[in-house]
Amino acid sequence: MPARSRAFVWRNKNRSQRRTKKCGINVKLQRGGIREIEFIAQALQLAHAGRDEWLRVAHTLISLGRLADRNLISEQERSDLSEAYTFLRTLEHRLQMEHGLQTHTVPDGEPQRSLLARRMGFPLATAMVDFECALKSHVTDVRRAYDRVFADEVAGANVDGEVTRKRNGERAQPLIRITVERLARQVGKRLDMNLEQ
Repeated sequence: MPARSRAFVWRNKNRSQRRTKKCGINVKLQRGGIREIEFIAQALQLAHAGRDEWLRVAHTLISLGRLADRNLISEQERSDLSEAYTFLRTLEHRLQMEHGLQTHTVPDGEPQRSLLARRMGFPLATAMVDFECALKSHVTDVRRAYDRVFADEVAGANVDGEVTRKRNGERAQPLIRITVERLARQVGKRLDMNLEQ
């Protein structure tokens, strides 16, 4: 059954990615973007906050810290995801200031990207190169954490590879499967609504 849940998540995620690949990099919806960070936090909260009230927080950065405190993500993942979230949200805001619209797409054109890189605070002489490297690094970190969390969580393992068990000793897969499927449906609906706008 875990393979079915994993396929359900990937199918919904891939459907939204195919729709966003048409122009530029969408910092919110594409692989390694803001939504994947939020998806990690929310899925782990849904799977574990029922038994642990302390995990029930709305803010993504606080949630990541608490998930690391409970060893549901590693400290390195918490750090990487927090830095990526801050970088990508700042980038999203710069994009929206530039266009005065609700946009999440990094422009393809070099002049626009160069201006965006400078607005992100990168030094003029190396702005484009530094910006591209930072963006690639953050997106890669998010992808790595996302792949690890969903490979492990669907299988019922924590960060150290230990199997999560219920009190009666049974594997906790049914709860995780239901949680992942529910969250994937919710995210899929939100992505569809966002893409239609």
